[in-house]
Amino acid sequence: MYIIGITGPIGHGKTSFAEALAKLVPVTVLLETSSIIIKVADKLNQKIKPGQTFDSLESINLWLADLPSILNETMQTKPEIGKLLLTEQRIAADRNNYSKLFEYIEQIKINPDLVRVKIDNGNKSSYRAILQWLGSFLRITANKYIWYNELISIADSYKEKGTQLCVISGLRFPEDGETIKNFGGLIITIHRPAIFEMDSIDPTESERQKVKYDVEVINDGNLPDLDQTAQKFYRDYINNDLSTKYSSSGI
Repeated sequence: MYIIGITGPIGHGKTSFAEALAKLVPVTVLLETSSIIIKVADKLNQKIKPGQTFDSLESINLWLADLPSILNETMQTKPEIGKLLLTEQRIAADRNNYSKLFEYIEQIKINPDLVRVKIDNGNKSSYRAILQWLGSFLRITANKYIWYNELISIADSYKEKGTQLCVISGLRFPEDGETIKNFGGLIITIHRPAIFEMDSIDPTESERQKVKYDVEVINDGNLPDLDQTAQKFYRDYINNDLSTKYSSSGI
């Protein structure tokens, strides 16, 4: 089974390129880190009771106390609760790492309906703050390989079923790429020059820039161009004739 990891800024074409690759191979599985984080975030979101307030660290910690059991249920991992609880000292030492949590809490105050809706791929943009926070926070406090160990385990199960291609989109940390490379995979970065890079100073996005990649795809054409780029890339890949850079406008 071929395994390909895709990284790149938000909205630059990672999902579109992954879907273009899936069209080329009869038996393909598409995975995303966000799919696992969404499961954890949704279960944590469901723990918020109507009218619940977060006006102190104690009240926030009462909510976060459910995280170990949620992680155990979702991913069979259970970090120590002491590592997850907020303290003034921890926040002061790394404010950037908690900014998205407090951003989400402010969103809840403004729009209480957020806690009544199931988080899924269709509405994940509305929950970007909590997804970004969990993605970064649990990597630091629980295990820096937490998300990609789970994805590789899922990918391995598909390999046993005869899957020909596994595409994992959304690499955000150097360890993500390291995990995929250790599994024999290839890393692609996708960049669309005309699009502004969202949340470029967010810890998750700044770490993403450190991911070591094998191939760069410049998404500077339209969607059909990107499809053709995927075709050329995959043909070169299976023929062991890869270039280090592909450009949609050059197809």
